[in-house]
Amino acid sequence: MLAERGANITGLDISGPMLQQGREKAQATGVDDRVEFMRGDAARLPFPDDHFDTVFAMRFFHLADTPAAFLAEMRRVSKEQVFFDTFNRFSTRSIYNWALPMGSRLYSRWEIDRLLDGAGLELTDANHDWLLPYGFYRKIPNELAASFRSLDTALGGTPLGEKLASVSYWNTHV
Repeated sequence: MLAERGANITGLDISGPMLQQGREKAQATGVDDRVEFMRGDAARLPFPDDHFDTVFAMRFFHLADTPAAFLAEMRRVSKEQVFFDTFNRFSTRSIYNWALPMGSRLYSRWEIDRLLDGAGLELTDANHDWLLPYGFYRKIPNELAASFRSLDTALGGTPLGEKLASVSYWNTHV
């Protein structure tokens, strides 16, 4: 999406199959000339300090074994902004993790604040979504998912919805 809007993107993943998926998607959307893919470890990013304007880490932190180290490393290579998402501890995601144990780490707001302080990042905005776990929508037919998503979005717009959201998006600045 960002490459379609003119941004130059570097995608990094430790998984070869995920990189291949990214290459195929970039080629299918005609942005492969704006996207570079590299295999690497988020704990040791192969870039100099302040290399990128913005660093995005999506659908990653639930797998991070040392989240403080990963966030500090992303902060190191970012000039301005680090944007990431987490699965929330006090949400329906807890039930999902119990029913389908996959080793996903869930975070409380207190843990996020502590991680940001440790990395020297300032929270500028946070958005919360998906009262029902995101994976739920992948397991049901689209027409049924649309009805659930409408209800999810309506409830998510309330104060209660923010507290029960299973995913949070954290926009931080250096």
